[in-house]
Amino acid sequence: MRFLTWCEQHKVLPDVYPPHLTHRLQPLDVSLFSLLANYYSQELNDWIYSTQGLYKISKREFFGLF
Repeated sequence: MRFLTWCEQHKVLPDVYPPHLTHRLQPLDVSLFSLLANYYSQELNDWIYSTQGLYKISKREFFGLF
């Protein structure tokens, strides 16, 4: 109850999902992160094609692609 009181005081709306269904109901996966995943996949494919798959991805390349 302390958590819910804190949420009410700070105008936070907690979101509750039924057990074992979060993989089906996560709205951010559909609306936000799916676009990010698509763009990252395209950048990764372009990088692999340009390097002919001969190089490992370092943190520097990862952040550039991401």
